[in-house]
Amino acid sequence: MFFNLVRHETFDHLITFFIVLNTIVMAIKHYQMSDELEYFSEQANYIFAFVFNMEMILKLVGLRWIYFHYTWNNFDAFIVVATDIGIIL
Repeated sequence: MFFNLVRHETFDHLITFFIVLNTIVMAIKHYQMSDELEYFSEQANYIFAFVFNMEMILKLVGLRWIYFHYTWNNFDAFIVVATDIGIIL
């Protein structure tokens, strides 16, 4: 079931949508931005981190060790783990 989910075209489109949205939110950051925008950006970052963690977990469950055979997945896992470390610190 998880294999079919993570290999579905809609799943890829949804993750791509979140990547683009995350990029837009990061791009709106600027010097002396309002406290409200700073708060929004921080909260959005937590939401995106959750979404990308769920993507990685679903792919790990669905693909098992095949997950690590794809360079893109390795890069993705590195970014997700680095983000998690950044949030924790």
